[in-house]
Amino acid sequence: MAIKTITAVEGQTIFDLALQLYGDVSKVYDLIKLNSNISNITSNDLEGLVIQFEDTKNEVTEFYKNISIILSNMIDQDFLIQNL
Repeated sequence: MAIKTITAVEGQTIFDLALQLYGDVSKVYDLIKLNSNISNITSNDLEGLVIQFEDTKNEVTEFYKNISIILSNMIDQDFLIQNL
């Protein structure tokens, strides 16, 4: 499979990226192996990091791509409330 890159956005966790890019949160370890800029599974400060991943196509990854969703679960709750 081809290696591609994506830049992490505000609030994205390694779990968000694993689900969006591989369709499986258990792939967090694959992301850590491919990316020396991610120190461990609890790394939450990923904004702006260029992340390498193996291009994977499955039902989940295609769903996120088709509806243009970027998973980001660490956005500040106050931000969400103010922007409703």
